[in-house]
Amino acid sequence: MEVCIDKKDWDKIINYARCASDKWDTEIGGMAVTIQDDEGDWIISDPVIMKQEVSGALCELDKTELAAYYSKMAVKYKKKEMRFCWWHSHAKMSAFWSGTDTNTIDEYEDGDLSFALVVNVNEEYKCRVSVWKPWTIHKDVELTFINQPESYKIPKTIEREVVEMCTKPERTWYNSGSKYTRQIGMFAHKQISSEDNLIVTAWGELIEKVDSINGEFISGEYQYDRYNKKLTDLNRRLKNAKIPLEVEIIAQCSFEQILHMTASEMISCDSGYEHLDPSEEVEDFLGYNRSFGIRGYYG
Repeated sequence: MEVCIDKKDWDKIINYARCASDKWDTEIGGMAVTIQDDEGDWIISDPVIMKQEVSGALCELDKTELAAYYSKMAVKYKKKEMRFCWWHSHAKMSAFWSGTDTNTIDEYEDGDLSFALVVNVNEEYKCRVSVWKPWTIHKDVELTFINQPESYKIPKTIEREVVEMCTKPERTWYNSGSKYTRQIGMFAHKQISSEDNLIVTAWGELIEKVDSINGEFISGEYQYDRYNKKLTDLNRRLKNAKIPLEVEIIAQCSFEQILHMTASEMISCDSGYEHLDPSEEVEDFLGYNRSFGIRGYYG
């Protein structure tokens, strides 16, 4: 079995990557379909982007648009043997599988087969085939290129599409870019340093993220291994950003153990920062939102 891509589709992905890198020095991501031909080979085709937040560390696709995309492609290719390929760029960095990348790949484990592609502006890449059933197997493969005309100039249509679909958020601990910049209410009228304000904001955001991950684990969206990976990834981001917070990871816990814990109970801080703890206020807001079936705290 070979994994192939037409040069025009490859150039489109590379042009998306170069455009985002040139404009904002960020990553960018999107989706493509992978069609099986009569010889049993798989061809990556029809790459697209959709609304997303982009930064130098990751790109987050809009979940509503992603769901609409899956439905649209299922109809378009209903007569073909088709799977999805998640692709993204690493801008000017090397092409490799980061912890965040492997977490995203794991989100396709409900299927039987999926594809993932990471590229950079120099056209380096990694392509991974993931077989999920009956056993989980990941294999990085070489791409076979179909048709080889060279194209180096980024088309204007690509530039317009990237500007329309991508937003670059404020820099913060989670992704070197985040929309969460509002000060926690209990500190809104206090004079605190910009460093302390960053910690307060990060703390509030961390509570919400842990609460969301716990909720997904409790509802059975994934098993303990993925739950552990998600919390480990949060701790890695906190450490890289030098935020004095850490999430406790309970070894081989069940959802029953998490059910009676609040997110803030799982978060510890370095000595000397305890006075910045916004846990009570944030948990109150999360509890209020959950009573209406809503997740989220920040505006």
